[in-house]
Amino acid sequence: MEKAFDQSFLDEMKGELEEEKQRIEEEIEKRSIKSSREADHHEPAYDDLGDKTEDNATEMADFDVTFNVETTLEEQLKRVEEALQRLANGIYGIDEETGMQISEARLRANPTATVDIAPE
Repeated sequence: MEKAFDQSFLDEMKGELEEEKQRIEEEIEKRSIKSSREADHHEPAYDDLGDKTEDNATEMADFDVTFNVETTLEEQLKRVEEALQRLANGIYGIDEETGMQISEARLRANPTATVDIAPE
């Protein structure tokens, strides 16, 4: 059985996760507007370029890209928040499939990891 993570490692991971959370939230704020339908939710923003057919096509293409980026950012934010919650609950770094400790190297590479990977 591996030794438990020391507090300095956990503090380091918490700091990285909090920085990542702030970065993602700022990026979401830049790319979207607050939802009028759901609290704590954002909707992709897009520019109104005009009424011509080519303007509408450009608006839709821009909206599609923004929507995809927004969705990815929200998924990343959710993973970061879940990792912070695992830290708060004292279960950070436990492989959800095996119940074993995830390696520090894996968590340093991906602080939101929920499963370990087998060494090659």
